[in-house]
Amino acid sequence: MKQVKEVTLLLGANIGDKYENILLAKREIEKSIGLIIKESEIMETEPVGFESENIFFNQAIKVNTQLSPVKLLLETQRIEKMLGRKEKTTTVYLDRFIDIDIVYYGSISFYTKFLEIPHKKNAYERDFAISLCGNMK
Repeated sequence: MKQVKEVTLLLGANIGDKYENILLAKREIEKSIGLIIKESEIMETEPVGFESENIFFNQAIKVNTQLSPVKLLLETQRIEKMLGRKEKTTTVYLDRFIDIDIVYYGSISFYTKFLEIPHKKNAYERDFAISLCGNMK
């Protein structure tokens, strides 16, 4: 039997029906990743790392999953694409229908070319992410 891990994901959307995009992402997360056990309020935030007229809606959620870190990444990317996300880049930030970042995966650290856990920017550098992750009910 696979071990269940508690993961923290950060959801963000700044185009389209932002609230609905987050709800759709959570529905897909529960179908293919695992049960959402905690969530923060949805917070409106300014774009970070690029300029845009579009305000973000962000929410942090905790999910119980049996997926490995790499399979979790692949599944979050599948959900992003399904909800209209264009290719993710590591150098240029763009407006997006949905963004799903893996902030924490249990208490482990995991580093590859494509995945860094804890998520450096969301775990330590972005005040809104720190606030959301700390205020889940």
